Parts: sequence; structure tokens; C-alpha cells
Amino acid sequence: MLEAPEDVQHVNIDGAILAIHGIHTLADELHTMDKNDRDILMDNYIDSLNAEKTNCNIVLVHNPDGLEFLLQRLDETNETLQHSTLFLA
Repeated sequence: MLEAPEDVQHVNIDGAILAIHGIHTLADELHTMDKNDRDILMDNYIDSLNAEKTNCNIVLVHNPDGLEFLLQRLDETNETLQHSTLFLA
């Protein structure tokens, strides 16, 4: 299960490393979290996405709110993602 920032699976395809992450978004969990807790969680996801030695990150979310909150947090902190990242909802 890919339910936490540290839960990452790596796939090697012809020498290219893909890092697969998941943002847990079931039952509007992110909408009902305390904002401070959600900010810490999004910061941890951003750190995890940037820490990977990968050619590409793939992020799986149940619905697009995970991407919404991640993009909002990137904007608030002036951070950027260091690797190409594909989000699938």
C-alpha cells in the first residue's frame, strides 16, 4: 500500500528508474484534516518526491484533491518538484 510519504516503490525500465508514490485521499481525509497537519503531510510528500534518485515520479491518488493540496502547498512554500512527476487520479 502506498499510504504514506515514505511508501515508495521503484521500477526499473530499461535503466530508467521510476518512483511510484501514493497520496491517501479516501473519504475526503485531506479535506477534514487540521490544516497544520495537512501542511506537514504535504511537506513530507514534497520532500519524498524531491529526495528520490529517479528519472520520473508517478503519484497515484484516489481523487484529484491530493494534487490540489500538493500544488497549493508548493505555491505557499515557493518549493518546486525536482523531477518530472506524473499524477494519476
